[in-house]
Amino acid sequence: MKSNYYFKHSNNINYQEFDSFVEKNGHLLQTSAWGKLKSKNGWHAEYIALYRGKEIVATCMILFRRLGALNYTLAYVPKGFVFIEKNEKVDTLMRDEIIKVAQQYKAVALDMEPNIARDDSIVAYFEKLGFKHQGFEADKFIYQTQFDMIVDLTKNEDIKDSFPKKNQKLLDKSIKEGLEFRKASIDEIDIFANLSDITSKRNNISLRKGSYYKQIVELFSESNNYDYFLVELNKETFKKEAEKKVKRMAKEIAGSEKRELNENAKVDLALKRKKLRSIEEDIKKLDGNKPIYLAGCLVLYCGDMAYYLYAASSNEFRYLQPNVFMNYYAMMEAKKRGCTGYNLGGYKSKDDGLYPFKLSLGADSKEFVGIFSYVINKPIYKILKKGLAIRSKLKKIKKSLRK
Repeated sequence: MKSNYYFKHSNNINYQEFDSFVEKNGHLLQTSAWGKLKSKNGWHAEYIALYRGKEIVATCMILFRRLGALNYTLAYVPKGFVFIEKNEKVDTLMRDEIIKVAQQYKAVALDMEPNIARDDSIVAYFEKLGFKHQGFEADKFIYQTQFDMIVDLTKNEDIKDSFPKKNQKLLDKSIKEGLEFRKASIDEIDIFANLSDITSKRNNISLRKGSYYKQIVELFSESNNYDYFLVELNKETFKKEAEKKVKRMAKEIAGSEKRELNENAKVDLALKRKKLRSIEEDIKKLDGNKPIYLAGCLVLYCGDMAYYLYAASSNEFRYLQPNVFMNYYAMMEAKKRGCTGYNLGGYKSKDDGLYPFKLSLGADSKEFVGIFSYVINKPIYKILKKGLAIRSKLKKIKKSLRK
């Protein structure tokens, strides 16, 4: 009996159908827009769609990277492949087709990182398909992070109610003191690039350049699957509130100076003077007509999930908590779009400084199943592994794939 399964590839695929399937069943990193983005930045993307009759039942976006000057590549499937449900017939067909395409591009090995929660039965299932699981140790997650922090947007009508009391108060304070949130245009992407440079230097990390962010906006704007947000300081509102503080504190300090103080009171007075000087310095920063941008972020959408993918902030006015403020409003925008989840991105461990911040925004942790590998060209793989220390070399290459 003739099979009613058949494949379409990059040269004849319907990308609208492909992305529609991914949005319903998969992850942002399997969309055609993400593949196009990576293709502009040192990788090459290939697309596969498996049909049963007129219906797509599985898709896969594969990324390829050349191994230096060698005529071989590394193949990587980020957060895929995408399928409706576990089906050994479909999964075997996809495995064979993915390997076939990888062979065409002279891939030495294939790494696949499904968008599936940690599950021992899934490990056994994929190993039955011929893949080797790399393990659950932290150092095995060399592409994406082992854990993601995701906010359930359906819990409360107002996302603020998902925050701890401390962050609720910080949010109210940010609003009162003049923080403003707005959607920005591609013409303002240099603002974000500048904030990204500041963040990179402050945290001693390497972030993307402005051209990369512009590519994201251009590619995802085609399907209206992005938002670019900025947080700006309203100078007039901030100055009004700051001058109230100055007046009140100056009165308190003057009253203290008239009294005989014990040592603790003297320390308290010194701290008040220091804080007063700090507020006065902040008021001086308001001079001029140039806007003061405190934070920005790029949020991408895939189906009912929003991805807080790239964020950056200024060194100024950090005590106003612009990132808490920005995420709150970005979550509310995602909720308006019909999103049920807001992915704040990953963390390596609970000792990671990002973990408590994301937890404070009402996020829950999700652990993923990890990487499955398939050696395609065993003779070349053995030679490279022995002569060039392939794992060390590949790890360096793989770092470029982190979001």
